[in-house]
Amino acid sequence: MRSEPLGEFWHRGTELDGVRFTLYNSGHIPGSTQLLIENGARILYTGDLCLKGGLITPPADTPACDILIIEATFGTPRYVFPDKRETIKEMRDWAEDCNAKGATPVFLGYALGKAQEITKALSGDLTVFVEESAYHFNRRTENLGIHLGRYELWDGHLPPEDCVLVAPPHKARLFRDELFTTAYVSGWASGNGAPRFGASAGFPLSDHSDFNGLIEFVERVSPQATYTVHGFAREFS
Repeated sequence: MRSEPLGEFWHRGTELDGVRFTLYNSGHIPGSTQLLIENGARILYTGDLCLKGGLITPPADTPACDILIIEATFGTPRYVFPDKRETIKEMRDWAEDCNAKGATPVFLGYALGKAQEITKALSGDLTVFVEESAYHFNRRTENLGIHLGRYELWDGHLPPEDCVLVAPPHKARLFRDELFTTAYVSGWASGNGAPRFGASAGFPLSDHSDFNGLIEFVERVSPQATYTVHGFAREFS
């Protein structure tokens, strides 16, 4: 069964007891949404936010508001991410190097959102196998009309040569064998994140805005007052 198109209800406000509610795209993962509440003042709650969007999401909307409540996951200057195209090239180069050394490269990313972006980034020249839980979300994402490229379900056995694996971080224990080499894919990898989950490499491919993106978002929506939540909320306030 095909899901309803994403964004069907974005930008279409509804009123309840004199208060108007409007949903906007937040650019985080497919379907992620901001909420604008209008009751005299315009109050915007972003939720998880990615101003530039990603490989599987459009850029976040930037509706003007009076009061902004913004998630600040990477709200500190030490989290400024490189261009995604550079990061993806580094991921591909690393995978090819692992294959050349006889090891299967494994990219560890959250099953929902990140695994789909990794799949899309690597499919094409590389043969991609996806762990079952992430594969499930891949299929659901494609039901929304988002094409991820060619990939296959990983059956738990050693995959063929010259391929890559995509799996969630909590499955890292499956890849302790020397036949695998793991990389952690997350915005946290731009700091001290690479060693997480025993990974030997890290790539800051993120579905959140970095520090500069958060600053730019605030400037675009131009609030009179800003409240920060989550992550580096105090540092960003």
